[in-house]
Amino acid sequence: MRYFIICLVAFNMYALTLDEAKEIGVKNSFDIKSTQQNIEALKEDTKSLESAYLPTVDAKYNYYNKDEVVTSRLKEQSTLTLETNYNLFNGFFDKYQIESSKQQLNAKEYYLNSLKYDKSLNIATKYIAFLVARKIYELKKEALNMAEKHKNDSYSYYINEIVAKNVYLENEVDFENAKYELISAKNSLEIAKKELENEINFEITSEIDDIKFEEINFELEELKKELHDRSEIKQMMSLIDSLRAKQNVIKSDFYPKVSLSATHSRFGEEYSLNGLKNYPDSENQIGLNIKYNLYSGSSTTYKTNSNIFQTNALLEDLNKLKNELNLQLFRALKNYNSSMSKIEVAKKAIEAAEENYKIVSNQFKNQLVNSSTLIDAKYYLFSTKQQYILTVYDLLLQKERLKRVVEKNF
Repeated sequence: MRYFIICLVAFNMYALTLDEAKEIGVKNSFDIKSTQQNIEALKEDTKSLESAYLPTVDAKYNYYNKDEVVTSRLKEQSTLTLETNYNLFNGFFDKYQIESSKQQLNAKEYYLNSLKYDKSLNIATKYIAFLVARKIYELKKEALNMAEKHKNDSYSYYINEIVAKNVYLENEVDFENAKYELISAKNSLEIAKKELENEINFEITSEIDDIKFEEINFELEELKKELHDRSEIKQMMSLIDSLRAKQNVIKSDFYPKVSLSATHSRFGEEYSLNGLKNYPDSENQIGLNIKYNLYSGSSTTYKTNSNIFQTNALLEDLNKLKNELNLQLFRALKNYNSSMSKIEVAKKAIEAAEENYKIVSNQFKNQLVNSSTLIDAKYYLFSTKQQYILTVYDLLLQKERLKRVVEKNF
């Protein structure tokens, strides 16, 4: 029994962390798994291209049976041929075709990496949204307790004829509004949890851990250095390298193609390959084949020009991407610094609201202010507390967005 209790306590103490949620979500992502399968397909395609360096071996069997036979021709004839071919030189076509395919594979892997970072940010956004909803739900419960205390106090004042009935009714209405807001907050919390579960494709049965709040100062110029390793930039550069390799594939048409072949054939007058009269029973042949294209209607030139235009287009896209990433970084850092500055303001607002509430509460007890002033003071207090929650978690969200821009964990 003691062992069971220890295990139960240990289980209840477990809480899902943001890093664990990211790991689960990335692992369960349909888009990521689909891309991983496409990468495996590309790997197999590259291997199939590498087979061009190996010889090919073919076997062919022919059997003829003619209804009419010309003089000196056979009515039945069979031939079995074994042929092997080996490419000696094809203008570096295979070399650069493989290189182009490998660069396509690299681009796909960089794309996969960017998908993982995007997924991690989406998970962090949903995770933080849940934490905000949970904090606001707890705040609404606190507000409900305070509204209930105000209602009970005003009722006590009313039955003792210290205040008029409308004062009690006003606080009762405020209490009902607080219950309404708590119901809405609970609904938002349940939706936020379901959205998080949907994002990570996993049912959460444990507690969800909070994120430790800490202020970190970042320098724009230092973060800019990290953009060179951004997955999208590497993906674009790999696509450009793939097109450059493809350029050499196209240029292979300007070179001769040289291959070596060897065949062994056996003959027969019937289907059983029993040999031919007055002819050898078998034949061996070795051939050297050289092919050179003299004119192809300028198609190679047009293909070369087209490939150059495609490469130039990607280079322009790369420059555009770099500008966009610099803007993303600038915006993300500005938003982060802005959120960090707001935290101190939000803290001071809470301090002022708490002091104001204490003063108004004492004044209400002494009948120096009416209940509307007390309700307003409570409203300002919880508004500033909610604003502080939103500001703190917005800072955490901006930090996650900053991580996405530079693809670093800090």
